[in-house]
Amino acid sequence: MEGCLYNKGMINLDLFQGIRFFEAFPKEQLEEILPLTERKSFKDQETILKQGQLNLDLFFLLTGAVDIKIDGQYVASLSSHGQVFGEMSIANHTTCTATVTAKGETTMMMLNFEELKQSLSNEKRDGVLKNFYQATAEILARKLVSTNQLAKTYRAEHGA
Repeated sequence: MEGCLYNKGMINLDLFQGIRFFEAFPKEQLEEILPLTERKSFKDQETILKQGQLNLDLFFLLTGAVDIKIDGQYVASLSSHGQVFGEMSIANHTTCTATVTAKGETTMMMLNFEELKQSLSNEKRDGVLKNFYQATAEILARKLVSTNQLAKTYRAEHGA
């Protein structure tokens, strides 16, 4: 990825502070995950994920903001510390359903899901994956509730 700053293996568990996704993870699991994280910075308008491409990473917003587009149409922006994206392609093993671009200087924490699965021993992997899938399910459920509300509003406004 052009213009990225790379820092593999952050040294401080404080990195996970304020990231809702990791709230249910015990300290021991976070210590296993921490060395697998990457911190990358993206320039304004730099593409982070491209719709239709394979993605194996989960992205957690640390600073800045991102715009999300589907088929070239603006869908949403994320600008809160800890917001996550990339979970849909991880959860259903498909390509990205949206293009995500940096909106101003943006810093992300990235975690490659396949690397995570391969690096943990069998005894540790099960607990970590349970927490990952639970956190992912909660995110997807929140997104579904939001989408359902949008559909309801659209139908009310357009008589559909």
